[in-house]
Amino acid sequence: MTKLSYLSGTIAATAILLLTACKSDEQQGPPPKPVPVITVSEVDIPFVTEFPGQVYGINDIPIRARVEGFLEEISFSEGTVVQKGQPLYSIDPLPYQARLNSAKSRLAQAEVEGVRAKNDLDRIRPLAERSAVSKSDLDAAVAGYDASQAQIQAAKAEVDLAEIELGYAQISAPITGIIGKTQARVGEYVGRSPNPVILNTVSEIDSFRVEFFVPESQYLILARRRQEIQNSGYEDRVTYSIILSDGEALDVQGRFDFLDRAVERTTGAIRAQVIFPNKDEIVRPGQFVRLRVTEQRINKVVAIPSRAVADLQGQKFVYVINDEGHSERRIVELGSEWDDLVTIRSGLEKGERIILEGIQAAQRGAALVPKDTTFTSVNGVEL
Repeated sequence: MTKLSYLSGTIAATAILLLTACKSDEQQGPPPKPVPVITVSEVDIPFVTEFPGQVYGINDIPIRARVEGFLEEISFSEGTVVQKGQPLYSIDPLPYQARLNSAKSRLAQAEVEGVRAKNDLDRIRPLAERSAVSKSDLDAAVAGYDASQAQIQAAKAEVDLAEIELGYAQISAPITGIIGKTQARVGEYVGRSPNPVILNTVSEIDSFRVEFFVPESQYLILARRRQEIQNSGYEDRVTYSIILSDGEALDVQGRFDFLDRAVERTTGAIRAQVIFPNKDEIVRPGQFVRLRVTEQRINKVVAIPSRAVADLQGQKFVYVINDEGHSERRIVELGSEWDDLVTIRSGLEKGERIILEGIQAAQRGAALVPKDTTFTSVNGVEL
């Protein structure tokens, strides 16, 4: 065999080996793609929504100066508990005492005029019956008596009003609660703008209110959620708690108290209110808190991450891993969305495995390397 023949045979053998290797690679195709999968399970899902809110006393009563005058006395210590009926402020009573004395004097005069008018009527009426005086004289006597009685009633009303105004010069606590910082000092003129009219506020804080606003879109979600819970027969339990500004949760549960009748035009939100007990009285009016609303479904429900669901022309489906490790497209009927979870009404069973991520690349019948993983929702539900 010549050198040339030997070299040609070597080159031909090498070429055959390379072609065989290429064909083998083409037949094998790309390696299986690892994809994260989760096992479908039934869970108890607490659905948590948070809203910014502000604290108000269960009763926040402004202390108003109902008459004007110079402030003579302050009878409390700021920031302390005051009892209902306890004297708080004294406004100079002398002008109001003088008005009362004047009203009483006018009442006395009116009563004297009333006696005189009655005596005139009693004298003229018998004479009129005997035609000793004209009917016009009788009519004048009757009118005089009626006018005197009206004057007496008007004078009594003036006395009553003067007594009320004199009473307003002494300001007492309308409720038992904590009183705030006074807005006026002894010697100031109060009761008429621009001078102070509201002198203070008393807050009843054995309980407190948290007022918050629910955006219209979120309100609709919550309303539909409540409707579905009621229609589904699930047990519904809603709890209310608050997170203080330092991040600590207050160890009390509130009760829903109030939902406003309409959405506010300026904010596009609806006002709501929850009441909490304040056993340690550490929460004070004016604080800003986060209100946490937790809805708990007791019955077991099938729920999966929303991102595991694909959509094709309005048809919802997931990719299920079969026993051979291949993906199968499965049409599902969805329930309600709860943040990053969605409930499944039909199409999936407990124990099946679905692709969590990479569903766009999953093809029916494609070989995959399932990688079991866990998923934790924003509300702490682990799947």
